[in-house]
Amino acid sequence: MSTLPEYDDNPFIAALPPVMDMHGLKDRLAKPPSFDPVEKTMNPTLRRHAVQRLRRYFRPSKRHLMFAEQFDVLLRQGYVGRDPSDRRGESRIIEVAEQARSKALLEAGRPLSADGTAASATLVGMPGVGKTHTLRHVLGSYPQLVEHDGLPPQIVWLKLDTPVRGSLRALCVDFFHQVDALLGQELYTRLYAGGSASEETMMNHMALVANYHGVGCLVIDEIQHLPRGDGDHELMTFLVTMTNKIGVPVLFIGTMNAMELFSRTARMSRRSIGNACGVWTNFAVDEPEWNAFLDDLWQYQWTSGETPLDPQLRAMIHHETQGVVDLAVKLFALVQTRVILRSNADSSFPETIDADLLRDVARQDFAPAKGFLDALRSGDKALIARFDDISSLHDHFTQTMDALVERPRIDMVSTPRQRLEDVHRSDGSRLVVEAVKAELLGRGLGEDVVEAILAKALDDLGDEPSLPALLKTVEAILKAGSGPRVVQASVDVSQLPTEDLRRLAAEATRAGRTFRESLVEAGMGGEAALRLAR
Repeated sequence: MSTLPEYDDNPFIAALPPVMDMHGLKDRLAKPPSFDPVEKTMNPTLRRHAVQRLRRYFRPSKRHLMFAEQFDVLLRQGYVGRDPSDRRGESRIIEVAEQARSKALLEAGRPLSADGTAASATLVGMPGVGKTHTLRHVLGSYPQLVEHDGLPPQIVWLKLDTPVRGSLRALCVDFFHQVDALLGQELYTRLYAGGSASEETMMNHMALVANYHGVGCLVIDEIQHLPRGDGDHELMTFLVTMTNKIGVPVLFIGTMNAMELFSRTARMSRRSIGNACGVWTNFAVDEPEWNAFLDDLWQYQWTSGETPLDPQLRAMIHHETQGVVDLAVKLFALVQTRVILRSNADSSFPETIDADLLRDVARQDFAPAKGFLDALRSGDKALIARFDDISSLHDHFTQTMDALVERPRIDMVSTPRQRLEDVHRSDGSRLVVEAVKAELLGRGLGEDVVEAILAKALDDLGDEPSLPALLKTVEAILKAGSGPRVVQASVDVSQLPTEDLRRLAAEATRAGRTFRESLVEAGMGGEAALRLAR
C-alpha cells in the first residue's frame, strides 16, 4: 500500500510496519492453533495435551480489526509533526528540555508538536471480551524499541497500569523503570525517580524523556482504578496535557466501570467521542460475528468422534457463556478434555459433545464466574459494571486444565471404589465428584486417601451432591483430620507409587535409614522436600 505525503521521510514512521488493509491486519493478528486431523487418532494423553493449544487461540473479529486500524492511525498521526530528522526536530528537543528545567513544560501554552495532530483514545469493555488479548497482539505487531543512526532510541509504545489510588508518583516511577529496562540501563530511574523528587519535577521529566525517545503511544491500562471524585483527576489531567503539549498519544483501557469516569471527567468525555476505539460488550446469540467465531473455533476438535455444530449446541454455548468469547474458548477446551478422559476410562462413552455435557461442564467449571454470568443474564448494566475482572475463573481454568492433562488417572467416571461402583449417578454428579477429586489430588494427597475422603463425604450427602456441598463436606473431613485415618490401616505401601512419601518413609524405616536420606536418594532432596523430613 502506498504511503501518504505526511508519512514520508519521517524516521519514526518509517520504523513502523507498513499500513495494512483489513485483510492484512487479520492475517497479522490471527493466532490459530496448530491442528492436523491425524492428531485425532493419537492416544488420549497426547490429545489432551493438544487441546491446550486453545489457550492461545485468537480470532480477530471486526471490532478487533477496527481497534488495530485505529491504533495504527493514532500512532502515525502522533508522529506527524514530530519528525526528529528535520530542522525543527533538534530545536524542539532543546525547547522541551528548557521548559522541563523551568517546570513550564506542562503548563498551558502552544503545542510543542509542530502539527498538533496527536490525540487520546479509549477502549472500554466488560471482562472476557478480548481487550487484553487484542491489546497484546496489536502491540506485539510493532517493534517496541528501534535504534536509529544519529538519533536517540525510539520507543514505539509503552504500557503502564493505573497505579493504586491514581498516584502520579507511582506512575512516573513505573515509567522510568520501564524505559530503563528497555534501554538496558538505570539512568532515568536514578536521575528522576529519587525519593526527594517532587511530583511536579517527575512529571516534567517524564514528558521530557517521552519526547526525547519519541514515545509513539502511552497505553494506560486498568483506568477504572482511578479514585472517584469531583472534577478531573490530576493523573488524567497530566496525561491529557502531555498529549496536547508534547504530542504523545495516550490510549486509555478500562472496564465498563470506567464509563462513569469518562462521562464525569469533562475533558475525557470530549475525547472519548470521535476518538474512541469503542465499547466492547458480549455478543448476542444471533450476531453474525458470534456465529462466525463459533464456526472457526469448532473446527479444532481433538476428540476421536466428530461433533457437528448444530443449533442446539450453539444455543447451549451462548446460554452458558452469554456470548463472552473468552468463556466460550475455555468451555470448548474443558469439555473436549473431559470427553477424552471419560471415554478413556469407560469405552462405552463416545468421544462426542452434546448440550447436556456442555451444560454440566459449564456449571461445574464456571462456578467462579457465576455472579458475572448471572449479571449478564439479567441485562442490568449497573450490575454488570461491578465486575472488573474474572481472574478467579482464569485461575480456576488453568488449575483445572493442568490437573486434567498432567494426571491421567483423573477421569470423569473415576469414583471411590467401594462406595460408588454400585451407585447410579448422572453425568453431572460424576463431574462434581471428578472436580473435587482433581482438587484433592492437586494438593498432593494420595489417590487412595482421596477416594476414602470422597466415600465418607458421599455417605453423609447422599447420591446427588452439589459441588458446593461436596466441597464443604470434604473440607470439614480434612479439617477434622479424619481423612487419612480412614485409610491408614488398609493401605499397602508397597502398592503405592515409588515417589509416594508414605512408601519412602516405610522403606526408610525397614532399611534403617532416615527419611531425609531416602528423599535425597530418590532425587527429592530439594529444600521444600527436606523441610518435610525434619
